[in-house]
Amino acid sequence: MLRDSTPKGLHRANYITYDSQAKAWKLKPESEWVFQEVEPILEAEKNGTAPVIRPSDLKEASVPVDFVGINYYFSYFQKRLTSGKVVEVQKAKEKTGIGWPVYPQGLQDALVWFTKTYGRKPIYITENGAAYPGEKPGSDGWLHDKKRVSYLNGHVGALRGAIDHGVDLKGYFVWSFMDNFEWASGYKPRFGLVYVDYATQKRTVKDSGMFYSQVALTNGGCLP
Repeated sequence: MLRDSTPKGLHRANYITYDSQAKAWKLKPESEWVFQEVEPILEAEKNGTAPVIRPSDLKEASVPVDFVGINYYFSYFQKRLTSGKVVEVQKAKEKTGIGWPVYPQGLQDALVWFTKTYGRKPIYITENGAAYPGEKPGSDGWLHDKKRVSYLNGHVGALRGAIDHGVDLKGYFVWSFMDNFEWASGYKPRFGLVYVDYATQKRTVKDSGMFYSQVALTNGGCLP
């Protein structure tokens, strides 16, 4: 989620350009819903190959959705300097093992913003998690991933805050159940609640897996 630290706000063009570079998807509520990828649209407009869009096209392309799925991992903060240059601002106090800022409040803010902008729609968090490369079980046979437990505790807590602000949250999915092959980074980053020894295929439940099992069993009631 792009977050603006400039009092007067970022110019819309800067926002869209940033989103396109991050390959974000933009939701546009025309009649019902239309999903548009921003980057190809900007490129087409730049080189003059953008198709002609008739007034009736968006209405015909719109379809009702049963729910909205949102993937959230981290937030970006930006501000505009007096020179006009837009720079990134670091507000997260810590980062994951692959350098992603840890900012649970951004998840709550994104959900509340979405609900205020597009109305109260059923929402599922379809991905949320943290990777810490180099994890291995200790001498006791367990994998004590305290940082991931803290990450999940903060983000699930943010969901409770979003619900308190009127968000119609239906479900939450941790990424991921087991360590796996990541399309962009291979086997190095480990997101799983369960450790996988890729050589032997042995599975070991991490502390985060035990923690999240209690979150699921109590529907968040075990959180402070």
